[in-house]
Amino acid sequence: MSANIFIKEKITAMHKWSDPDPRVDFLGNDHVHDFSYTVSCSVGHDDREIEFYILRNSVKKYLTKYSKVDNIAQFGGRSCEMLAREMLGWLIKDYGRRDWCVTVAENPHQGASVHERDLMKEQEEE
Repeated sequence: MSANIFIKEKITAMHKWSDPDPRVDFLGNDHVHDFSYTVSCSVGHDDREIEFYILRNSVKKYLTKYSKVDNIAQFGGRSCEMLAREMLGWLIKDYGRRDWCVTVAENPHQGASVHERDLMKEQEEE
């Protein structure tokens, strides 16, 4: 029997698009979002194989790696896809393979998801 669990965490951060499409060149300037991270994974049984609070605290701790200016994390030129991929690599390293999915959204209307299966497939093709 397996199930999927998920946690959500938010962080206020500044980023910019290093090489923006000319149609949205304003995104090349530093701008702030309340980024929302959603992390999900499979578990093998229904008795909290991975405790929500422990996973969420791990994600919070991971997010402290980014430097802050005036209490705003600095993501630099990282996109939502890049941020999700970085966290996914860290989760696999810390917790092992578990059919992870990491979604990073810069607002309620747009974001990106990276799945462990796709990451593994990319690595096999290299």
